[in-house]
Order: sequence, then structure tokens, then C-alpha cells
Amino acid sequence: MRTYVFRIVVPRRDWGRVEWLTEVLKKENVELLYTRVDQLFSERADLDSIEVAFLLRGDTRARRELERRLAESLRGSIGFFVSYVKLED
Repeated sequence: MRTYVFRIVVPRRDWGRVEWLTEVLKKENVELLYTRVDQLFSERADLDSIEVAFLLRGDTRARRELERRLAESLRGSIGFFVSYVKLED
């Protein structure tokens, strides 16, 4: 079993596209690292960036499924995600 690091960044206006992620974060094999909201433009609150980082413990298939679902959800958005294998200490 490997540990994967996921980092998702989306504008506030697109959070609804990945709101399903809150259910994933409640699962036993997921550890939330941090969530952060950054105000980029004082006059455009819809462009505030929402960033979520978490660890997913599981097999390659679980990682691929989550990546596929995120890619579908973020298609057509300026939001993005990054995932990689966490090297053990």
C-alpha cells in the first residue's frame, strides 16, 4: 500500500465542481493536511483560491479513480490538481 499526496486548487466560483471531495476526505484511508482560502483580488471574491491537500493511502487503482474523477470535475475550469507518491522517511 502506498501513500499519495493530493493537492487541489480551485477558484471559489468552481468549488461546486469538486464539493463531492468533502465526502472523500471523511474516509478512513485519507488524512487531511490542510485547507486554505487565499484572497487574490479584493474586488473579485469569486476568484479567491481554495486549496486542499491530503494524503490517500491505498493502491494504484484508488489513486487513478480519484484522479479520473477530479479531471472530469475540473474540465473547463482554471482549477487544477497534482498527485504524487509520498516517499517514506
